[in-house]
Amino acid sequence: MGDDGRMVLDEMVYDPESQEGSLSLMAFKGVYTVVSGMISKTDPDAMVINTPVGSIGIRGTQIGIEFIDGENLTLMMMREADDYVGEVYLRNDAGVLVINQANQVLFSNSFSKAPVVLASVDDSTIVRMFQSALLYLPQTSPSANDYNTQEPSGGKLDGLVTDSGSPDDETTIVDDLADIAESDLTAPAPVVEAVVLEPLDTQDPDPLELDLGSTFTETPPVKTPS
Repeated sequence: MGDDGRMVLDEMVYDPESQEGSLSLMAFKGVYTVVSGMISKTDPDAMVINTPVGSIGIRGTQIGIEFIDGENLTLMMMREADDYVGEVYLRNDAGVLVINQANQVLFSNSFSKAPVVLASVDDSTIVRMFQSALLYLPQTSPSANDYNTQEPSGGKLDGLVTDSGSPDDETTIVDDLADIAESDLTAPAPVVEAVVLEPLDTQDPDPLELDLGSTFTETPPVKTPS
């Protein structure tokens, strides 16, 4: 998670014996790098990130999410450290769009409008857009790709102390939940340098699954708290 991100963990369940589980997150704003784990391998829809403009399903891969203003969502397909590329989809009331190639880009700014594909980008653009999150990407997984943004000695996550304090502080779960409830999820977004991405040529041969005639009712629109 980059600076000034706002995300809520709705559910995280995993049983290593049965290898079953589910993960549900809600992103209101911010910049994120997500590396899927064992949960995403249990079921194609086991790992979902909900946003006000669509639901993101992750199927065994690493992605970047740029949602700085909480309205315009850019979804980037990344390569894992071993060059593996999985699959990710963006789904809303207008349909579902799936990408499965490195550096592909999806964009959405409305839950009622179909997501669109933008032109693929190079690695330098990925670093420029997601460096604030890549610098904190935990290196505990061999598949985590920081795109060479971290020092050999470790990333910025090392020694990080959050507003909740260090692990040694005597805080309780009740106190933490109270802090979350009182937090402002509509704080102004930071001023950042814009990255302009061009629309994708409609003749691009990259394989995409596009179903704009379907309506999905199992995932209701996500509304940002007032």
